[in-house]
Amino acid sequence: MSGGELHGDPDQEFRAQPPWRRPPQTRSHFIPPEIWLASAKNARGRRFRSAQFSDTISAAQIRVANPPKAFEQVVLKFAPNPISFPAGVHSSAIIDPSVKLGNRVSIQPHAVIEAAVSIGDDTVVGAGSYVGHESVIGASCLIYPNATIRERTRIGARVIIPAAP
Repeated sequence: MSGGELHGDPDQEFRAQPPWRRPPQTRSHFIPPEIWLASAKNARGRRFRSAQFSDTISAAQIRVANPPKAFEQVVLKFAPNPISFPAGVHSSAIIDPSVKLGNRVSIQPHAVIEAAVSIGDDTVVGAGSYVGHESVIGASCLIYPNATIRERTRIGARVIIPAAP
């Protein structure tokens, strides 16, 4: 799947662990080059992924040329499909006529968007959210339900705004 080559015991169980935790002896670990190579030399019974290969590590290794790309491929294989929202404005949303909406914008139920707001392409404004006067929201943003964006706020592209408590 990641285009890597296994060095070590092929029957060893593989489990991913975050790099800030020290995995138990039976777990595997993704290590970026330089950062974890020194600690990997002391690993007994763990599998590591690294761009810098070492024959002195006793743990099984999946050797790949580009560890971040290999990690991305594995995550994409097992990650759930993203949730999609239909483009358009829900009938219960209140939107000032001066609002400028980009392409494929989704305005969910009971959202309130005040005057002179600009919302970029592919942005989702969640149910019950409030966007204040003269605000600008960039492309591909996700505004969670019940979020409040005050007047004259500037939000860049690909930003996630969590719901208000």
